[in-house]
Amino acid sequence: MATEPVLDTGFRTEAGTAAEGRLFATTYVDLAQLPTAARFVTSYRKRHGVRTVEPFAALVHGLRASTYKGPARTIRFEPSTDRFHRVDGLFLHRVENGGPHFLGPCDKG
Repeated sequence: MATEPVLDTGFRTEAGTAAEGRLFATTYVDLAQLPTAARFVTSYRKRHGVRTVEPFAALVHGLRASTYKGPARTIRFEPSTDRFHRVDGLFLHRVENGGPHFLGPCDKG
């Protein structure tokens, strides 16, 4: 299992068939595969004249122009890399008594 940044085309190209079956954790969903998003997908495709709804489609344009400060993390867009950066976005958990126990942000030690 790996996280979202590894899921880019570079990894899939380099890994070739070895990439098949790998699991990835992401902060986005494939809206076209999410039944509860069917109305949004139809509307988005019509409005933007596209066949594919890209990750972060509902927020991508607005987020690229601003910084979003949420209760758990800050998300900002970095134009030089064309990527979103989650500031304070990783959190630690330890399994205790058979379940996850929240320890807090990774950078708080």
